[in-house]
Amino acid sequence: MSRQAVITPEGLEKLKEEIEFLSTTKRREIAARIKEAREDGDISENAEYDDAKNEQAMLEGRIATLEERLRRTIEEWVGEHYGESNRRLAELTGFDLAALGWRLSSAQTSENPSNEEGS
Repeated sequence: MSRQAVITPEGLEKLKEEIEFLSTTKRREIAARIKEAREDGDISENAEYDDAKNEQAMLEGRIATLEERLRRTIEEWVGEHYGESNRRLAELTGFDLAALGWRLSSAQTSENPSNEEGS
């Protein structure tokens, strides 16, 4: 039995915001801590460096988990709306699905039946 992720529009927005915060602000903060710890000298016995690297690993794990949840949610949503254009799906999900590597062949075909022309 497959497990479906149920998420409200508000929950989706919170998820996107958390991914954005962790991927930008929090990553920069941890990178700064790592840089400062490196500047303190020998990193082999530097507890601050070890702590920052451990926090970085946990952060990357959290980001990966959230991105996977987001991917599953969007896949389920796309499955329900298969055949709509990438542009329409991007409007509804808030993501540029083509930029994420998503290809909806029937939707693309209906938008541009002859993608080879002019190439």
